[in-house]
Amino acid sequence: MWEYEDAIAYLKNLTKFGINLGLERIKALLAAIGNPEQHLKVIHIGGTNGKGSTCALLSSVLQQAGYSVGMFVSPHLHDYRERISINGELISQADVAEGIKKLKPALDKIVAAGVEHPTEFEVSTALALNYFAARQPDFVLLEVGLGGEIDSTNVVTPLVAVITSVAFDHMDYLGNTLAEIAAVKAGIIKQGIPVVAAVDDPEAFEVIRKKAETKAARLIRIGQHVRYQKVAPNMMDYLGLSLSLKGLEVSLFGDHQLDNASKALAVCEILREEYAVDIPEKAIREGLKKAYWPGRLELISTAPKILLDGAHNVQGMQSLAKALTDYASSF
Repeated sequence: MWEYEDAIAYLKNLTKFGINLGLERIKALLAAIGNPEQHLKVIHIGGTNGKGSTCALLSSVLQQAGYSVGMFVSPHLHDYRERISINGELISQADVAEGIKKLKPALDKIVAAGVEHPTEFEVSTALALNYFAARQPDFVLLEVGLGGEIDSTNVVTPLVAVITSVAFDHMDYLGNTLAEIAAVKAGIIKQGIPVVAAVDDPEAFEVIRKKAETKAARLIRIGQHVRYQKVAPNMMDYLGLSLSLKGLEVSLFGDHQLDNASKALAVCEILREEYAVDIPEKAIREGLKKAYWPGRLELISTAPKILLDGAHNVQGMQSLAKALTDYASSF
């Protein structure tokens, strides 16, 4: 009988396969368990920085609108189960154990058939998709693990794709220029599927624009089609595709979180316009105000003041430094 500790030990053992990008293994695994990804309404969120925060803000708004929201993110901070949740409730230890138990025969089958063994992240992706398919939340927010084009999450046909940013990170896998990195991240753009992009670098944006054009995908650019203005600490006015909202309070600290909130609202507008999803203004206001995302300028002690933040690349550290200066009195 599988216990939670057995399942975690099994997943940790799979790290021996390292980072091995490509879609052959995950496609084979998902086919062996009935392609759960085909039975979900997914919003696919990629980019260098801001993916998790955008997920958290969007999830909060959708929940305030009355929808159930599954979320798959990585990595976790304290507990593996943070990666897979519905409405903020983490997958149970029993469901992790049962999920891995059910995946194991499929894993053995495809490996026996000559498929290279899936990696830990690929198995985690399959675990999450299978878990969500069994419970059918209204929406699933699926965060890209690394890159986009050949990341294991790129097996879905989403309602909306999001590219939160393009910056230098994981260059040994993604490329040495912003244009090269953008090309990999643009791999999540699907035929005819709307895409929200927040990319400032002209060359990087041009790569994304061309990919969207090739795929006949409607492209919404933050700063062009959707704009926002900071009006006070943690507060902004939003001018979107059809929405114009003033005095939106955002619970997460930093001007970069206002930017992330604008991405979340752009997704909401697309869901409203193209899929007739009812997201009232009250849900938007309450969702942004109540969103919670640990490890992002998180104040864990006031005496002494201790902040936690996961900035791990130049763009992230620049945003952190600016927020520490601009919001010092708030902490």
